[in-house]
Amino acid sequence: MIRKASPTQGEKKAPKKRGRPRKTIAISVPASSDNIQIEQEPETRELPERAPKASASMGKYRYAIGRRKTAVARVRLFDAPGTIVVNFQELPKYFQTKTQQKILLAPLNLLGIEGKLTAQIYIYGGGKQAQAEAGRLALARALLLRNPEDRPTLKKSGFLTRDSRVKERKKPGLKRARRGPQWAKR
Repeated sequence: MIRKASPTQGEKKAPKKRGRPRKTIAISVPASSDNIQIEQEPETRELPERAPKASASMGKYRYAIGRRKTAVARVRLFDAPGTIVVNFQELPKYFQTKTQQKILLAPLNLLGIEGKLTAQIYIYGGGKQAQAEAGRLALARALLLRNPEDRPTLKKSGFLTRDSRVKERKKPGLKRARRGPQWAKR
């Protein structure tokens, strides 16, 4: 029977490589090591197609923040007619379901000003649903800064109320926040 030789005390196995391959850097060293030149290969990575960014030429904007669970939305609302851009993407491209688009645009639809304003929305954290609801709150707050007379309409529809419900923390000795371990007779 032939057995493979295992590494001895002095030898060690090479560690497994994990993750992405690292970038290679070529270094050319001349005979005199006074000048060392480092050449780096340029990265070839395609960037996603971005929606046009609202520029400073659009004038002043109103800024508001909205939150839901762990999602945070920051809105810049311009008075110029235009589109709604979410994280540098058009609205239908970022929120692909009609329900989430409707949630986000609800304050504009309620006031009847959809398409008359330009909005830049930056959202991070949470899931898509929480992001849409955070964006709705931020948009409603920005609309309130634009026209304070819209407050009763927005308040009645519940768009100015922050939904503060978040997931309850897990307690020790339990499976989840309140669910206890299953009891077994034997």
